[in-house]
Amino acid sequence: MTEGAFDILSRDTEIHKSRLLEASAGTGKTFSIENLVVRFLVEGDIERGRGPCTIDEILAVTFTKKAAAELKERIRGAIVKAIDSLEDGGGYDYIVKYADGGATEIHRAKRRLKEALFSYDEAQIFTIHGFCLKALKEYAFESRQNLGDTGMDTRITTQEMIEIVKDFFRTSVGKEKYSVKQLYIVMKKYNGIDALAIKLAGIITKQGEFPEYPDITATTKDCKEKIAALQGEYHYNSEEVLEIFGREAKKYCLLCNNKNIAKEDVMKNATAFAAMFDDAEDVDFSKASFSFLKSFSPENIKKRFVGDEEGAAFFAKAYELLKDTIYHVENPAVIFARMARDCRIMASEAFEEREKNTIDGILDAMALSVDDKDFIEAIQGRYRVAIIDEFQDTDPLQWKIFSTLFAQQDHHGRYLYLVGDPKQSIYSFRNADIYTYLNAADTMGENGTATLHKNFRSHSDLVRALNVLFSKDNTPKMITLPQEDREMPYREVLHCDDIVKPQLSGKRGSVHFFVGEESINKKTKRLPTPDLEKTVFFPFIVEEIERLHSDDGMPYSSFAVLVKDRYQGQNIEAALRKAGAPTKRRGSRSLADTKARTALKDVVSAVIAPRDLSAVKIALSSELIAWDDEAVRELLEDGSYEKIIATLYSLRKILYDSGFAAFFNAMMAKTWGNDTKSVAEKIVSREGGDDLYNELLQLADVVIQHQNTTYCSPEGIVRHLEGMKDIENFDEDKLKIRQNSDDDAVEILTIHSSKGLEFDVVFALGLASRTKKEEDIIAKNEGGIRKFLAAEKDSDEWRRYYEEIDAEKMRQLYVSMTRAKYMTYAPVVIDSEKSTAPYGTASPMELFLARLGQEEAAYEELYSRMQNFKKESLIDFISQHDILGYSILEKKEDTISRYHDDEATVIYPPESITIPESPSYFRSFTSLASPKNEHRIETPPHDYICKDKTIHTLPAGKVTGTILHDIMEACLTTDDDVIDIVKKYITATSLEEWGDVIVDIINNSMTTQLIAGEKGFRLCDVARDMIACENEFLFPETDAVYLNGAIDIFFEHKGKYYILDWKSTWLGTDGEAYHHGNLEKSMEIHDYRLQGAIYTQAIQRYLSIVETRKFEECFGGVLYCFFRGLDKTKSQQGVYHFFPEENTVRSRI
Repeated sequence: MTEGAFDILSRDTEIHKSRLLEASAGTGKTFSIENLVVRFLVEGDIERGRGPCTIDEILAVTFTKKAAAELKERIRGAIVKAIDSLEDGGGYDYIVKYADGGATEIHRAKRRLKEALFSYDEAQIFTIHGFCLKALKEYAFESRQNLGDTGMDTRITTQEMIEIVKDFFRTSVGKEKYSVKQLYIVMKKYNGIDALAIKLAGIITKQGEFPEYPDITATTKDCKEKIAALQGEYHYNSEEVLEIFGREAKKYCLLCNNKNIAKEDVMKNATAFAAMFDDAEDVDFSKASFSFLKSFSPENIKKRFVGDEEGAAFFAKAYELLKDTIYHVENPAVIFARMARDCRIMASEAFEEREKNTIDGILDAMALSVDDKDFIEAIQGRYRVAIIDEFQDTDPLQWKIFSTLFAQQDHHGRYLYLVGDPKQSIYSFRNADIYTYLNAADTMGENGTATLHKNFRSHSDLVRALNVLFSKDNTPKMITLPQEDREMPYREVLHCDDIVKPQLSGKRGSVHFFVGEESINKKTKRLPTPDLEKTVFFPFIVEEIERLHSDDGMPYSSFAVLVKDRYQGQNIEAALRKAGAPTKRRGSRSLADTKARTALKDVVSAVIAPRDLSAVKIALSSELIAWDDEAVRELLEDGSYEKIIATLYSLRKILYDSGFAAFFNAMMAKTWGNDTKSVAEKIVSREGGDDLYNELLQLADVVIQHQNTTYCSPEGIVRHLEGMKDIENFDEDKLKIRQNSDDDAVEILTIHSSKGLEFDVVFALGLASRTKKEEDIIAKNEGGIRKFLAAEKDSDEWRRYYEEIDAEKMRQLYVSMTRAKYMTYAPVVIDSEKSTAPYGTASPMELFLARLGQEEAAYEELYSRMQNFKKESLIDFISQHDILGYSILEKKEDTISRYHDDEATVIYPPESITIPESPSYFRSFTSLASPKNEHRIETPPHDYICKDKTIHTLPAGKVTGTILHDIMEACLTTDDDVIDIVKKYITATSLEEWGDVIVDIINNSMTTQLIAGEKGFRLCDVARDMIACENEFLFPETDAVYLNGAIDIFFEHKGKYYILDWKSTWLGTDGEAYHHGNLEKSMEIHDYRLQGAIYTQAIQRYLSIVETRKFEECFGGVLYCFFRGLDKTKSQQGVYHFFPEENTVRSRI
């Protein structure tokens, strides 16, 4: 099936061919990629007569920003290492080849690598979404996609998405589509309209098609026709139907109470059903439910009764005719799916209107573009090599993009490398599809698939242990592919002899199972139960970590605990901290779930309403101020209330006058009432306070950013803090808690977050956790298209869906058990009651043990085996392999205790902590500016299709300003013709028809006299190599404040340095509106002098390093150029030239 092992370091490995590289865990996937890039930089394709690639001809794509950043750093490091090896005459085999070729070959290879290093900023390393966005913008004309100003920063926000859904509720759920009862059913199912809105907002942004179920009007019409047909066959009226019902109902289960009288709700529904036989038009699904008809089935007849043949036949026929109707009308999943379909249509229109997009909307646009020949040729002409990392996480849409662009292009000298491990495909909830990976393998062909076969991560004992556990002989059909009714064989990997395992105490296997017993019954809501975790698993994990740390000297950072979810993570973290072990949690923790968010919200609420006694008391008892109950109760008695009110009002003034950033700084430095320490000092002085302090700082950054971009009021800040629970469902990265990676602490992370990481010792706690079977809407792939279905419980589709879910759990187990270098601890729960687990709920470990040491079995048989599993069978298997081990655990009364508790510990009081009143903050012009209200008599233009197209009718707004800035930058940094540049940037945008006007603006910008007099000059007079565009800066203005920003243009001309900033501001209907007085007024309204002062300080700091002259001698001033006022025939029109005053910036901080 494959060409065998792939050795990137061997000079004999041919790289100039497309491949799918299957890289099992720990086999050096990233190492292979980085050396593959190096080889493409120095090795040409001799067979096709093509030289080596340049760095910008190699595309590398991965699936997260963090992974892309890491890959970029790794590739750069590999290039540097290759250069060093060429200079030293050693290195890998493919490098030594150049030494064998002599000095000329060495020189040529070094030159190519140094050129790549010199131009490394041009390296094409992206996330999938980043690549698509860049391609669509760079080749906007060829793609024929109108993205407008779309970018990663114009994605639809959570709040906007929920607003769209609520607009849908207000405008699109009329009685012709949804009955009142249907709305009640679906809101009851999803706990109210707010929760329903969040659920809908989450699913309609995912890839996939929704089924087209009939609305209530169509269903009602269908029901009438079926009732008429039933009446035509039986000729019953309402009284006869009720008579038959009364006679038959007591014979069937679920219809009557214990006195054999029809239940009240059943009787009500039966009466409504019977009424339709007098008038078939009287169908109103708001009045009744007809699901009671389902009870009239032979299997529901009570044993002591025999059903009346005619009566039973009537109700059986009624149910047969109406079951689809009942399903469409009363099934909450069907109603939800119909809402999702309708809401998505409305949302698509809203996205277009707001010029917004979802993250997958960029992929949709790219998928449409790759159907266009011109676009394909443009991309293929751009890249000679495409390397797709983590390819097991791809989906059909992404594969369509890559396969169309790069697959089967070897004969053109273009190569596609797909790198991944299907055994680690665990992100189906993010649309990852293992079957797409398999389809890609088929596309690459038998000779296009190779493997990385040696594990460089783990010690040989652990590699051998995993080979034993995962081998087909011991665990048949471990990785199954239910959709294709086959398995994915596990290939044994080789171990590396270079990894040295430290001497560890305790007789533990390289894979060590720890076994706890639990009595599981119908009341058991989750497994392991909280009691089993608290009294069995957690004490064992804590003791093992403390033993290995204390006795064997392993740092806490050597250990990782893999958990099912953040709640289990919180619990094991509490247990470890109770025992004195430091911890840190990665990825899964969100600011939305922290006490910091709640506390900050409470304090801001009290500051907004300082006379609200209840709000004040809540704020004082929050985690920030941390008054105890007694102090809060005595607030009005001990004289501290007036001090609190004074503090609140002082903070209120800062919040309303200077914004949240200044308020947060002041609030953290405040003392409250009779406290002697500030808020910050109190926080870090108590146990766990460092985490709270860290969370508060991160939370403040999020709020500051929100206020700077939305200009929201203090009340809006409270709403934002309250809404973070909703934001968390979508913008996870924004709210993830960052932790210091240098801390010596036990790392706690979810199984999904652990992929790609490694630790010395891993406790795979989450493998024992069962999952809840709650899915109403299931996803199914049909012909490469993802479809959402409202599947009925116990249907074949429903069972197949959960079989896929369970197949992924086995891949989660593989990921979990391959993270360690030396030891993996695996949990096992034994059910003493032998209870039955519903399909789809088994834990990964249960599914694994149902296979281990047994014959292969069908899906249903696996669940039967779980019910009868005995720990003795596991012990017998482990006993046959000395590299495996186990511990049978008992409950402990003292659940968590410190290791070596018998040793006396000397306790010293903590040192007094004093925190400076002004921590460091990043500020920009936006956060410091104090713009004034602008009173306009005339309205700026916004008509994109107006007939009179001039500089002064050009639509105003952010989109226009951004496009003009981008065009000017391109004109100053490339040699392309102005007309071509303008065409490139406006094609497929709302300004596409304004090309001539924009060309005039650019020409005026280049040729207008910027400074009057003999020393006057135009921008076109400045040497290109003396111009720098978009200059970013960051510098400390004070010990507490850093200023950052970006300068449009910084240039030198005739010995003077100038700052130039473009403004697209509309001031009036003709050029006369841009005289000096109006420019002066605009500068004041928008506080642009402050902006110029900040830019000047940044340049002054830079010039102090590179320029020997005094700043006053070499600085030519700041030029604010208003695009619409510039006129080459009128010197300095539209130009505001000034020198900022020295203390402008400091006075604002």
